[in-house]
Amino acid sequence: EEVRNEAILFLTSLASSSSMLARLITFSEGYDRALKIALETTAAGGSGLSSGSTIAMDCLELCLALAHADDVARELFLGGGDGRGNLDRLARLVDMRGGERFQDKERN
Repeated sequence: EEVRNEAILFLTSLASSSSMLARLITFSEGYDRALKIALETTAAGGSGLSSGSTIAMDCLELCLALAHADDVARELFLGGGDGRGNLDRLARLVDMRGGERFQDKERN
């Protein structure tokens, strides 16, 4: 976990310093992986970002740095994901009610 956490910080630094590196990270499933890690860490520690997970916040900072790179990176965020979509994952992270809204959708 410690190596993973340092890698997230390093990728954020790279993405912030170079749009070409940010694009490379984006096309290497950067959004998908960062949001999955954020969801895993918040699921273990409580509901959403209200649990105060530093790792989850670092993952969101990585996503922000990637989105600032260029228009293509932003489009990939909005339309990307492995079927669920990055916006759904982001909404689950910031949902303060513990995901009740999304559980109801899955039942219907």
